[in-house]
Amino acid sequence: IIDSEDPTWRTSVTINDPGACSTTDVVEINGKGYTFSAFPNPFQGSIHFQLEGFAADEPLEVQLFDLTGKQISRVLLDQDGAGSYQFLAKGLFFYRLVRVENGEVVASGKITGQ
Repeated sequence: IIDSEDPTWRTSVTINDPGACSTTDVVEINGKGYTFSAFPNPFQGSIHFQLEGFAADEPLEVQLFDLTGKQISRVLLDQDGAGSYQFLAKGLFFYRLVRVENGEVVASGKITGQ
């Protein structure tokens, strides 16, 4: 899911306070750069996704996977580039930010539930 050989893939972890972190990717959609965040990470119960500055010209979704690679859910981002998901399980999960029109993966990462 995560291709570290891809030169366009960048990720960082931002610590806003000792108990709340976010995973942040810089993504390119239609030639424009955006910041995509998954927060808090680690999460307890629910996680939020935000694509900063994105006006929904096209639908985007976050696909969620468990450790076996099985897709467990899809979260369609709203017109402001936001969405959230309520987890019932704890553990390590993976996500992909996908353009719904053509299936292009524009970001991916991992999130942890406590």
